[in-house]
Amino acid sequence: MNHFFRGVFFLLMMSIQACGQTGAPSQAGASTEPASNEAASNEAASNEAASNEAPPFSALSPAQFAERMNSDSQVVVVDVRTADECQEGIIPGALLVDFYQEEKMKQAMVNWDPSRTYLVYCRSGGRSGQTLDLMKARGFKRVYHLEGGMNAWRRAGSPVTAP
Repeated sequence: MNHFFRGVFFLLMMSIQACGQTGAPSQAGASTEPASNEAASNEAASNEAASNEAPPFSALSPAQFAERMNSDSQVVVVDVRTADECQEGIIPGALLVDFYQEEKMKQAMVNWDPSRTYLVYCRSGGRSGQTLDLMKARGFKRVYHLEGGMNAWRRAGSPVTAP
């Protein structure tokens, strides 16, 4: 029985030691370079693809916002600016829900499907970021807001239409 515990202890110690070696050569003269450049570039490409996918409840650049709008026919675009601000133009297809009209905003959210994807924007990103937080608290699953708001959208030369 004593030999059994010594064996388990030995294996445990070897495992701990092996975990601590993060790239140290296992024998003299062994290389610490990846087995192949192809494996390293595949890993880098995989990491880059994962980082390009924005997690829910995050800000999107105008290009990412437009890409998401165009890639999902079920996406809902929501403009939370005031009526006066909207007169300057809106993103095509956007629903208009004034952030400052709290009761109308709450009523709109009650009627929205929390499982759909929502893209929210305002003039500069502040109100849309707050709306994102409100929607998250109400159980929405996929909400994004336009980083820099309509100001950034226009600077990027993205399409705007009359309300």
